[in-house]
Amino acid sequence: MRYTTVMEDITHRRETLDEFAAGVTRFCFGLAKKMVIANAMGQIADGVFNQTAANLDPGLAWVGALAYTFQIYFDFSAYSDMAIGLDLYFVGCVVLPAAAGRKVLVGRCVEQDARAGAPRLYDAGSGH
Repeated sequence: MRYTTVMEDITHRRETLDEFAAGVTRFCFGLAKKMVIANAMGQIADGVFNQTAANLDPGLAWVGALAYTFQIYFDFSAYSDMAIGLDLYFVGCVVLPAAAGRKVLVGRCVEQDARAGAPRLYDAGSGH
């Protein structure tokens, strides 16, 4: 990603106490998810995969595989929550480029359309 992609979002940011609080809360939930869920799943997976082949039956192997799967999922999910939290209390909104021509919207990127009452996505390139 280049600076020019997010330059307008960063230079025209608006900080509010609500966004700061939302960012801290999201970051803390992500950190808790990592420390409590992902690390616990990792300990289970490590315990299962440290068994000798003689002690490892198919059911226990599946428990280890599922624990490892959940560890990876919750690690990525937690890191994403922490990154979104940081964005909320440092920037407020960043529009990130993504695959297939879509944009990934982070932060307060949805504005209400006063005419229709429907949400309208913020487009960093046009300022709308």
